[in-house]
Amino acid sequence: MGVTALIGQSFHLLSPLVLFIYILLRLTGVDMGHWQKKSVFCVAGLFLVYVAVNLGFGIVPLTEN
Repeated sequence: MGVTALIGQSFHLLSPLVLFIYILLRLTGVDMGHWQKKSVFCVAGLFLVYVAVNLGFGIVPLTEN
């Protein structure tokens, strides 16, 4: 259960609940909605890599024994 919770952490940084995101967006002058739309593709790719690695090593099985 802990490993599967860590897999979803890549999407956590897109959340408006993370304080340092507001600081970085204010310093760079980027709109949060625009930033989320652009970065969701990178995060989705990272999520797929996490899933593939965990499936490859057998950490998260496809079937229940």
